[in-house]
Amino acid sequence: MTHGAFDDWQAMARTGLESARSLGDQRAQALIHETLGAMYKDSKRLTQAAEHHRAALDLRTRIGDWAGVAESANGLGVVHSWCHELAASRARLEQALALYRQYGPYDRTGVVLNNLGYAAAGLGEFDEAARLAHQAMTVYRETAADHYLHIDALRLLARAARKAGHHAEAEGHLTDATALLERTGPSVIEALLRLEQATLLREQNRHDQALEAYWACETLQRFLGSRLGQAQAYDGIGHTMRALGRLQEAIDFHTMAAHILRDPPQPWDLAQTLAHLADAHADNDQPEQARHHRAEALTLLAPFPDPQATALRQRLQQLIAE
Repeated sequence: MTHGAFDDWQAMARTGLESARSLGDQRAQALIHETLGAMYKDSKRLTQAAEHHRAALDLRTRIGDWAGVAESANGLGVVHSWCHELAASRARLEQALALYRQYGPYDRTGVVLNNLGYAAAGLGEFDEAARLAHQAMTVYRETAADHYLHIDALRLLARAARKAGHHAEAEGHLTDATALLERTGPSVIEALLRLEQATLLREQNRHDQALEAYWACETLQRFLGSRLGQAQAYDGIGHTMRALGRLQEAIDFHTMAAHILRDPPQPWDLAQTLAHLADAHADNDQPEQARHHRAEALTLLAPFPDPQATALRQRLQQLIAE
């Protein structure tokens, strides 16, 4: 998981699933469906990820494994969150939290609280996101959780603070998270943390530092095989180039990000990137290209009802109408 070895991971899980089926072991089948769900999620094949988590949930419900149902509900909730299906994500995560509180294990409540925090941040509820992150960290301290879990909670706190405009507070959380990186090793967590740091630097207009951070993030994401992570880094570089007035370079990087996000399709991330690409074309006196990308972004945004998507949709509609 920490190194993105998806081919080996899939091959091992498929072998395990065949063995579990031949033995008629439903508990083992559910466990393998769960790991396949995680593999497909991390490789950004989210439709397949949801299918495997649902298969695990059905099996665990059938045999009355309620802690297992909680695990599957949490997995589904994270997949929904990555698809930007935030209401569905919150519903599944709240189901998981209730089951963990009733059946245990207690340490898993921290993970679900943190995931609920990310869903809240996606819905623009930044105070709620911070509250949930602090609750998660309390559980992590009580259960002596791995450092990478503390790092992810601090990353959520940094995002909530940044989105609320509290940049100094966000920087403090990232400093604390970076200090913990020295005592842990998961490269995936490091890549996610570096992306948040780069975004904060860009929003603080520290453009040279932001570019350096985005390139470091891109290198790490490429090493891990995370195409979505690379796309997010390229999109951030495009943002920074536009702020520096280097418009053709901004267009090139946003275009690279959009290309990655088309295969496999990532509608929410692609819609945001196309909106950024359109802004760069508009600044570069290319109104037709800007209009084309905004229209495609609007089509992609149609299934998303949340406040963030609604605000972006309204902005794009206004710009097209001008």
